[in-house]
Amino acid sequence: MKFLEQGLDGNNQAWKYIVVIVIGFVLGQLLGAIPFLYYAGQSGVQTLDFVEMGLDPNFGLVLMILPFAISFLLCLVLVKWLHKRKFQQIINGSNDIRWNRIWYAVAVWSMMMVAYLIFEYSINPGNFKFQMNWASFLPLVLIAVLLIPIQTTFEEYILRGYFAQGVAGVTKSRWLAVLVPGLVFALLHAFNPEVEAHGFWTVMPQYITFGILFGLISVLDDGIELAIGAHAANNVFLALFLTNKDSVLQTPAVFEQLEVNPMRDTITLVVLSVVFFFVLKKKYGWDFSLLTDRVKVRSIFSVDCTILTIPKINLHF
Repeated sequence: MKFLEQGLDGNNQAWKYIVVIVIGFVLGQLLGAIPFLYYAGQSGVQTLDFVEMGLDPNFGLVLMILPFAISFLLCLVLVKWLHKRKFQQIINGSNDIRWNRIWYAVAVWSMMMVAYLIFEYSINPGNFKFQMNWASFLPLVLIAVLLIPIQTTFEEYILRGYFAQGVAGVTKSRWLAVLVPGLVFALLHAFNPEVEAHGFWTVMPQYITFGILFGLISVLDDGIELAIGAHAANNVFLALFLTNKDSVLQTPAVFEQLEVNPMRDTITLVVLSVVFFFVLKKKYGWDFSLLTDRVKVRSIFSVDCTILTIPKINLHF
C-alpha cells in the first residue's frame, strides 16, 4: 500500500495544508470567478441562469469550470513545492497512473446512467422534454468531454487524494480518510442551486453518498483513479443528456427533466452506488479488512531471514 502512506512522508505539516487550501483552492476559486462575476454584474442577474444573463449556456459552462482549472494549477504547484509530491503520488502513491482503472470506471458508471435514464423515461415520458439542438449540442460535447474532467479530477485530487492523505497522516485511520473528505465534499456542494431549491437535508444525502462511495473505493483500491473516472462520467453524462431548472449544470442537454423528486433521486443514487461498488469489488478483489489496518510507514526493504543448513560432508581418500 502506497497511497495514504504519502501522508507519513515527513512533509505533512499543518501549515502547508493551510497554504495549499487558502492560496491554491480559495484564491484560485476567487480568481477564476472574476469573469463570471463580471458578466453577472453586467446583467444584474444573481443566479446561474445563463440565458437570463444574456450568455450562451456553453460559454456559461466554461466560466463555471474556469475557477476549478485555476485552483487545480495552483494546487499542483504548491503541493509539489511544499510537500515534494508529484501528481502521481497524490493519485496513488506511485510514479504511474492506472489509466485502465479510469476508463473502466467511466464505462461502468456511464452504462448505469444510460440504464437509469432509459428506465426513468420509460415509466414517465411526460416528465422529460426533448430539446436536442445540434448547433448547441455539438459545442457542448467538446466542452463537456475536454473541460468537465478538469473540474471533477481536481475535486478528487484535492479531497480524495491530497486531503485524505493529510487525514491519514494525522489519524493513521483509513476509515477517517474515507469519512472526513466525504463529508467535506458534501459541504462544499451546499451552495449549489439544487440545495437551495429543495433544501439542505433533502439534497445533502446525495452528495454524502457520492463522497463516501468515492472515498471507499479509493482507499480499498489504493488510489483515486476509479473515483476520477466515475465522477467525470457522471458529470459529463448529466451535462450532455439530462438537466433540470434547478441543476448546477445548466446546459443545452438532450433532455430537460421537468419535475425532480430529490428523495427518489437519493434512493436511486444509493442503489447505483451499491451496484457500482460491488462490480468494482468483484473486478479487483478488494479485501475489506484493509479498512481497519492502520496507516503506517512501510519498509522499502524485505529481509529474508531463512537459515541455511549446510550438510556435513565427509571426504574419504
